[in-house]
Amino acid sequence: MRTFIERFTQEPLRIQYKNTATIFDREHLYSYPNIVANSNNIFELQQDKFICRGDVLLHPTSEHNLNGDTHVDKQWKKIVASDNFVVGIANDNTLWGWGSNEFGQLCQDASIKYTKDIVQIDSSSYWVDVAIGANHIIALKKEQENYIAYVAGNNSHKQLGLNTGEQASTNVLTQLHKSIHKIEIYAKYNNTGVNIGNAMHIYGCNKHQQLSSDCTIQYRVAYDLSLRAVGDGYFIFEDQFGTYSSCGINDTKQLGSNLDASLVAFETSHNSKIPTNSIFVSIQTCSKYTLCIDQYNNIYVWGECPDGNTYNTPTNIFEDDEWFQIAASDNAIALLNTDGHIYVMGTINSKEELENV
Repeated sequence: MRTFIERFTQEPLRIQYKNTATIFDREHLYSYPNIVANSNNIFELQQDKFICRGDVLLHPTSEHNLNGDTHVDKQWKKIVASDNFVVGIANDNTLWGWGSNEFGQLCQDASIKYTKDIVQIDSSSYWVDVAIGANHIIALKKEQENYIAYVAGNNSHKQLGLNTGEQASTNVLTQLHKSIHKIEIYAKYNNTGVNIGNAMHIYGCNKHQQLSSDCTIQYRVAYDLSLRAVGDGYFIFEDQFGTYSSCGINDTKQLGSNLDASLVAFETSHNSKIPTNSIFVSIQTCSKYTLCIDQYNNIYVWGECPDGNTYNTPTNIFEDDEWFQIAASDNAIALLNTDGHIYVMGTINSKEELENV
């Protein structure tokens, strides 16, 4: 058994994926299994359990601790994780979380700053999606024909899209958008994005002036352009023709456009184009790079990758393999291969050992 503590690797290392005997078929693609990563943890959603590997600070309270892994019997449809809190939608469509509540992002009493207990964020059972940033949450509910997006947590960068006045955060889920049209939600770091029909809404940090030449603007709307991912100071879009573009900071080539510019400001028709013919079914962004998986299970990366290289445009760095799932954090990549194993590349700042086979 090897330890991944403060370890750096440029080649994927395989860790055991428990209770897996066969290759997963496409019927289970992006449903089970599911992997999520932050800077210190790898989370696995299996059909009958949820496993936390890594930093014990984000292991929820559980009676089942085996070999440093925490097994949670509650069954989940989706889990999302930041570096200090985790939120999930259970199989009964209820909304739960654990970890930091410093900014009210778990919708608990202000006296509760941190919890390892899995706490219920809302008692209703209509939740269909959730996304989180550094210290805020956006959750999507569907009631009859209506999609409703709610937000809570830190609002110091106006990432909630709310006017909270002098109060920089809220521990109450507050309605942001309601529509009969399908709503898609995104969040990362100090930004939030919402697609409604053919309109895109972006809220939050604009310190690099990536949303406008006017750095005081905290909210931006575009039509016939959909948000696909939110990075740390940059955004990735897709238009109605399937063309990908990006805007924001580009100091580590995270825009994927082969431009020399260190910043590309938002313009609907002049965003930096990403040269690719692929259709990306999943796009994950970090502070320095972007990771994608396409319709043929190929993985592409651009920016300053955890393998130690910088790629200016989308590059397939695992040409001989096929993958089912990707998970990215600022310093590591976790990949689920068709052989049923998880591979990890980069630095895992873990306080626990991960089993290597």
